[in-house]
Amino acid sequence: MNVIDIALVGDELTLTDQAKILDAIEQTNIPQKVDIVLYRTIRSNELLGHIAEFEVGWDVVGFGFGGGL
Repeated sequence: MNVIDIALVGDELTLTDQAKILDAIEQTNIPQKVDIVLYRTIRSNELLGHIAEFEVGWDVVGFGFGGGL
C-alpha cells in the first residue's frame, strides 16, 4: 500500500487540528494510507533530513487551520 506522509508546519497548529485533518482525509476515497505529524514535534534527525531532501511544500492560508478547525 502506498503511504502519503504529511508534516504540518505552523506554530498555531494543535494536535486537535492534526486529528481533524486526518479524520477529514480518512473520509475521502483515496486508496493511500495517510500519515500526518506536526513538524515541530519531530525529534528524529533522520526524519528531518528525509523531509528536507524530499519535501514538497504547499502554502495554505485562510482555510481555518490552526487554533481549531
